[in-house]
Amino acid sequence: MLTILFEDRDEAMFVYERLLMKKITSFHYMKVKLDEKKVNVSCKKQAKACLKNIIVPTLVEFIVTMKEARWMASLLQKQFYYEDIEEIDYIVTIGKDILYGKRKDLSGSDFVSTRKKKITHALEDFMSFSISFSIEGFFQFRLRTYIHHLLLVTQRAIDEYQLEQEYQVLIDELRTRVNDVEEGLPIAHVVYENGFTLYDDMYERIDCSMLDSIDEENGMDTEVLAPLIYYAPRKIYMYTKTIDIPLIVTVLNVFQDRVTICNLQDFLTNRIQGSKSGENEEKYTKELDF
Repeated sequence: MLTILFEDRDEAMFVYERLLMKKITSFHYMKVKLDEKKVNVSCKKQAKACLKNIIVPTLVEFIVTMKEARWMASLLQKQFYYEDIEEIDYIVTIGKDILYGKRKDLSGSDFVSTRKKKITHALEDFMSFSISFSIEGFFQFRLRTYIHHLLLVTQRAIDEYQLEQEYQVLIDELRTRVNDVEEGLPIAHVVYENGFTLYDDMYERIDCSMLDSIDEENGMDTEVLAPLIYYAPRKIYMYTKTIDIPLIVTVLNVFQDRVTICNLQDFLTNRIQGSKSGENEEKYTKELDF
């Protein structure tokens, strides 16, 4: 008989329910019993197939689904001395995103795509129907390579978390600068097409060259962000094919509801209409003067 000891009953229940379902649907020779924090499994026929095709995949699913996040949280507390639960939960979420490939720029590690195979091989080399073991002991003594790579993922999650914190501080500072400008431009039109071009409310191009030397010293982007911070428009129309551009995301975060996203092709139409409106206004003013 195989006996597996878990940290708590919830973990044991997770594995027990999945093994029981597989017994009912596909492997009738297997017997499964839940005993508090233990799961006992026996199989009189096709034992090797039961281990390889039923028990090992179930434990791999359990480790990836339930244990990885808990082990990362433990690493954060014991290796990196994090204490705040909200911080730990957030960093673990980043780590899970890395492991599941949701952060493409951080998911290049071979471990991300092969970790299930590593766990599978470790379990297959170790397990039989004549042993009793704990999941935590298996983690500590049989998954050393896995632990090392999980630690690296945790470090990358910490780095990303710290970058996000620094970014948020920057956003807050820029919002304060914008809100401190008492009389900014009424409207700015920003066109993104292989680069940024800025226009004022009369669709005249804004010359940003005078800001270059000032903001380059501060490390701020001088193409779009620095001019917008300087002129602090009350309304920004952003013409673009996509908002999946880091600078556009930053502009949205700083200016928030001041920004309206428009289709790129709408700019030319709006500019023509704006020019005609300006011409009519100028003509009307001349008639009054006359």
